[in-house]
Amino acid sequence: TRDLARTPCIDRLNETTAMLANIKIRTLIITVLSLLMAAVVAIGGLGYYSSWRTREAYRDVALRDRESENAFTRIRLLMETNRSQVLQALQHNPQFDWSKLHDHPLTVHWTAIDKASQDIAAVWKGYYAGVASPEERKLADAWYEKSGGLGIAGVQAAATAMRGDHWDDAEQVLIKTINPSYRLGLGPSSELSDYLVKRGQVNDA
Repeated sequence: TRDLARTPCIDRLNETTAMLANIKIRTLIITVLSLLMAAVVAIGGLGYYSSWRTREAYRDVALRDRESENAFTRIRLLMETNRSQVLQALQHNPQFDWSKLHDHPLTVHWTAIDKASQDIAAVWKGYYAGVASPEERKLADAWYEKSGGLGIAGVQAAATAMRGDHWDDAEQVLIKTINPSYRLGLGPSSELSDYLVKRGQVNDA
């Protein structure tokens, strides 16, 4: 009969089969949970990395924008230095009695003009190479054009005239070229300044 067919061996086999089934189910559950936890960790890691990359990218953009503001400010200061040196050099005109009051040679002004002009060109080159916004590039181009190439050519022309003892010509360059180009460049310069300041405020918000 069915009852007589059951033996201790069969019982032990059944118990072993049931135990193995339980082990398989438990192992399966543990494996699934482990995979889920690994997925959660991986997603969290990717999220953290993505967040970190976003912060770094934002920091790089903000830093680049701040560098652009600094370059713009430095160029304007150097331009004023150049014009100031022309004005000071003109005071050495031997036609005026006060020229004898200067206690330094004209070479002081030539050196200052040459250095300022070189610095303007170098800073502008670095700044312009980093311009990514079409709007900023348009404003920068307008400033460069209206200011007569940031005033470098006009200042150099005035200095050359004075070095050749053509003081009246140098004065005319100041009056007819340098001052008008600086005045024309003031509008685009202000627009570019406003653009950079507003962008910096957005980055700092």
